[in-house]
Amino acid sequence: MPEPRMNCTIIKNGNIDENKILVSYNDAIYIKKLSESYINHCTGDFICKIDEAYIIKNGYITDRVYNHFLKDNALNVFHNIDLIGNNLELSKCLCNSNSGTIYIEHGAQLLVLII
Repeated sequence: MPEPRMNCTIIKNGNIDENKILVSYNDAIYIKKLSESYINHCTGDFICKIDEAYIIKNGYITDRVYNHFLKDNALNVFHNIDLIGNNLELSKCLCNSNSGTIYIEHGAQLLVLII
């Protein structure tokens, strides 16, 4: 049976350096790497495992955050982008689903979301 699959959604690079973005926040979470995502293609609701994240205190990356998930709605996330960094990085990986495994390209630059 056909099944919707993830497609490539890439946000155009911004013009702000990653370090300038990080030092401008006093209390935030810096999510560096996500994986194992699931999205409801009809509603846009998604959940992702946070593989690597850190607390930002007074502009500095401090403690590491463990065992958390990011759960939201894709359109909500796009509407809440406040700043876009200039450090877009893409890589190839495998996407597993009921309909099989395919190669995809994924990645993002630093995005600041107001939630």
